[in-house]
Amino acid sequence: MNTKQKKGMGLSLIILSFFFLFNPEFAAVDPLPDLFGYVIIYFALTRLSDIDAHMEEARKKFKHAIYLGIAELAALAILFGLVIESERSITLLIMTFVFGIADIVILLPAFKELFEGFSSLGMLCNGSAMFIKKNSGEYTEKVSLITKIFVISKASLACLPEFTSLINNSEYRFVGVLRVFAVFISLLIGLIWLITVIRYIHAINKDKPFMDSICEKYAVLRQTRPLLFVKR
Repeated sequence: MNTKQKKGMGLSLIILSFFFLFNPEFAAVDPLPDLFGYVIIYFALTRLSDIDAHMEEARKKFKHAIYLGIAELAALAILFGLVIESERSITLLIMTFVFGIADIVILLPAFKELFEGFSSLGMLCNGSAMFIKKNSGEYTEKVSLITKIFVISKASLACLPEFTSLINNSEYRFVGVLRVFAVFISLLIGLIWLITVIRYIHAINKDKPFMDSICEKYAVLRQTRPLLFVKR
């Protein structure tokens, strides 16, 4: 397996996508928009999705996340461009709540399929990096659990400070402090998640028997299904 073949499987791009996903939002403003991460991981899964059904399903779900990311940016533009200041706080609450729920609904199944895909490929292609013990999914299950905590906490912590808009105006002035506190906690959880998933994907990328096997399997697939790649 040469370096070009290895890079072509998209694992390095998956790691890159995580850097756009780990950071918290501050008052619905995302300094590194999640949309970029969704786009990167969608294209990164192209070849793996040809080999494994779970990866194909994960790719479809991250495509839905791309649409969600576009909608979030559009809603943010409307919020600060068209909504009057007196209505902005309650609109921000509704927006963060709706998109927070949507993030959870879309991303939890997407990541679930992603990690199940790595487990499935590991069993199929002589992989060991995604397992602590032979024929055991403990490592993947651990990373999957941390990812669930990250997705839920990120959406929740972005939304909770905005609930102060439901109480009187004198209390809403403390929303800035609550946002900073929520960002700090979300950033801490995000960093733990980022380090965990990077180590996980890096270990898989360094698993030579697995990478050799998966590249060989993809090469065979290209020979047996040429029309698939012509269409793409």
